[in-house]
Amino acid sequence: MSHCMRKVIFNNTLRILVKSQKNLLAQVVLPSCSTCRNINLKPKLKEYIHCDYKDTMDYGIYALTTGYIKESAIEAGRIAIVRKAKTKQVWKIVCESPFTKKPVGTRMGKGKGKLNYWAAEAIAGQVLFEFNCDNSALAKEAYKQVKAKMPVRVHLREKPVEPRVWLNGEQLYDMFQKDKERKERLDIDSNW
Repeated sequence: MSHCMRKVIFNNTLRILVKSQKNLLAQVVLPSCSTCRNINLKPKLKEYIHCDYKDTMDYGIYALTTGYIKESAIEAGRIAIVRKAKTKQVWKIVCESPFTKKPVGTRMGKGKGKLNYWAAEAIAGQVLFEFNCDNSALAKEAYKQVKAKMPVRVHLREKPVEPRVWLNGEQLYDMFQKDKERKERLDIDSNW
């Protein structure tokens, strides 16, 4: 019998007991089933992240949270892209921040420690990798590999097929008028 089935049977018997003896078991708190819950789910982002899309190559991987990424993690992501996407046209973020560490067992003082590793500062909305790939399925597989290796949250951006359109003043004014009419129409429909 699985843990979930035991919990259901336990809950049903407890409800029967609570109905029969309300005064004694009214304050019973059931333990939550931690085996049935996926504890590895990350919480959703609280605010919208504006990404500075460059689109110099076909695909880009952008950071959604801020943090430091070690040089080894960036190199592991680059290797994953090269292997999965089968391309060598990869641009990666540059590691510019040195991190020092004192050896284990040393006492306080006596200056700064030796250089331990280099890291890149990833700001939310900043590009981490850009690469070209012929097949979108291969690019998504490479993204999955990179996502598992990065300490920050990332998302994949595909370069749009149609280029950006520049609007003049009249076109922008017409767009705002249409949006205003649409909002008024939606307000009228919601009042019914």
